[in-house]
Amino acid sequence: MYPYIGMTIIALVNFYFAFYYILGGGRGELMWMGIVSLLVGIIFLLLLNRYHRSVKRQNMTDFNSHIKSDDDRLLK
Repeated sequence: MYPYIGMTIIALVNFYFAFYYILGGGRGELMWMGIVSLLVGIIFLLLLNRYHRSVKRQNMTDFNSHIKSDDDRLLK
């Protein structure tokens, strides 16, 4: 749960900086910082998506790990 929260907070902070430097009060010579912050925020969202898919895939592979063989899967 903590990686989800951490990556989401970092992405939101970067989106705030992007808004501030591109559209808000920090407009001007530092507009390139807003573009970099926007790209970093998007990268963190993509990493969050990849992490979510990885955790989901790992949970699916471990789902039936307690079953030893096909005979144990039969309902009795």
